[in-house]
Amino acid sequence: MKALTTLLLMLSALPAFAQERKHCVVDLRGNQVCGVRANQCILDRYRAAWCAPANGTATTDRYGEVVCGVGGCITDSRSGDIFCAAKEGGTTLTDPASKAVCEGGCVPASQSVCQRMTPD
Repeated sequence: MKALTTLLLMLSALPAFAQERKHCVVDLRGNQVCGVRANQCILDRYRAAWCAPANGTATTDRYGEVVCGVGGCITDSRSGDIFCAAKEGGTTLTDPASKAVCEGGCVPASQSVCQRMTPD
C-alpha cells in the first residue's frame, strides 16, 4: 500500500515537472535556466540565457539581439519593430489596420528590461 501511495505521488508530480522543463533553456555552460511561463527566457546568439520579468516576454529582434518587455510583445508587420505592453503582464494584439495594440500602451522592446542569467 505504501509503495502504491509513493508511486501515485510521483506520477502526480510528473505533469508539473514536464510543465517546468518546457519553459527552460540550456545556456553555453550547460546551466538550465527556467522561466515561470513560456517565452520568458531565451538564448542569444552566443547561447547566453536572458530572461524577462516574471510576467514579461523575451524575444529576439530583427538583428538577433535579445529584447524584452514587462508584458506581452508583438512584432509590427509593417516596420518589423517589436512593441510590448507597458502594463506588467499586459496583452498585445494587431488591429484590423495591422497596427500593434497593447494593454497600457505600447513601448518598444528593450534589452534593458531583460536580465542576463549567464555570468560573463
